[in-house]
Amino acid sequence: MMSENQSSPNESRFQRIRKGFSGELKRYLLLASYLAIWFCSISFLLTMVEGNFGIDRSDMNFPFTLALIKAAIVAKFMITAELLFPMRVNRDDSVVLPLLKHSLAYLAFVTMMSFVEKGFEGLFHSHHFFASMKNFGHGQVTIITAMMLIYWLILLHYLMFKLMRDEMGGKSLHKMLFGKS
Repeated sequence: MMSENQSSPNESRFQRIRKGFSGELKRYLLLASYLAIWFCSISFLLTMVEGNFGIDRSDMNFPFTLALIKAAIVAKFMITAELLFPMRVNRDDSVVLPLLKHSLAYLAFVTMMSFVEKGFEGLFHSHHFFASMKNFGHGQVTIITAMMLIYWLILLHYLMFKLMRDEMGGKSLHKMLFGKS
C-alpha cells in the first residue's frame, strides 16, 4: 500500500516534482500560518502592554508586519531543518529526547530572530540596530525567559503534531481531529 507522499510508478518525473513541490508548499503555508497567528498574537499583547506603560504605539502595523516576516522566515527554516535533520523516533523509544532536542534547536533560532526583529524595529524608528536588539524583552532576563517559554510551547505543539502525523498518517490524524471528511 502506498503512503500519501509516494508517487505511482506511472507518473512522469515532472509530475513527481510538481507533486513534491506542491506538498512542500502546502506544508510551508500551513506552518507559516500557524506561526503567524502566534507571533501576531504575541505582538498584539506586547503592543498593548507597551501602550499601558506610556510607549507611543502610533504605528501598530509595524510589529505585525515583522511578526509575519518572522513567521515566514522561521517556517522556511523549520521546513529546511526537518528535511536536513529529520526527527527520528523508534517505536520502542520515548519521543521525549528527540522532541526536546529539536524544540530547543528551533527555540534558539526563534529567539535569535526575535532579537533581530527588535533591531529592525529600532532602525524603523531611527535608532541603532544593535542598541535596539538589547531592548528585546526590555533587556530583562525574566521577560526574555517568559517569551522563550511561550515560543518553546508553540514549537513543541507543532513538533508533537508533526510526530503524530508521521506516525498515524495525515488522513488518519485528520479523521481523528475533525471526524469523517
